Amino acid sequence: MNNLDVCDLVWSALRSGGIEITLRPTYRWVNRNAVRYHECLVACPGRDTREMSAREFVPALEECGLIRLLDRHVFRRVVALLGEQPDLVVEVNVSALSAVVDVSWEAVFLSLPDTPNVAHRLVVVISNAASVDTSRVWAFARRLQQLGCPVSVS
Repeated sequence: MNNLDVCDLVWSALRSGGIEITLRPTYRWVNRNAVRYHECLVACPGRDTREMSAREFVPALEECGLIRLLDRHVFRRVVALLGEQPDLVVEVNVSALSAVVDVSWEAVFLSLPDTPNVAHRLVVVISNAASVDTSRVWAFARRLQQLGCPVSVS
C-alpha cells in the first residue's frame, strides 16, 4: 500500500471515529504491581480486517503532511479521557512535525485550563525532534509546560 492509500484509510477512520486508542500500563520499578502511567497506543483499521499500528501509518502521515490531524485528534481524546478518570495518567506521543504553537493547537490548549487536574496527568512525548526546527519544538514544549503538562523531547 502506498502512502496516499494509507493516508486515505487514516483520514476515513478519523472522520468515522475509527481510530482506536489503547492504554498500555507502564509499571513502577520498585513496586511492579503499581501502574506509573499508561502509554497511549493508536491504531487504525486497515484493509481487510487487519488493524494498522501507528508504527505502520505515522510515517505516511508525516510524509504527506497530515500527522497534525491525527496528533490533535488523539490529544483531544486523551484530554477527555483524563477528565473522566481522575486517577489516570497517560503518556501521549506527538510528532515533532505537529509541534507548532498555532491556532489549531491553541484551540486544544485552551481546553486544558477548563479541565482542572488534567494537565499534570498528561505526559507529552515529542518524538523525532532532530528532523525539524528545534526552536519551534521547544516553544511548543514550553507552552505545554506552562499549562502543567510534563513534556519530554526525543
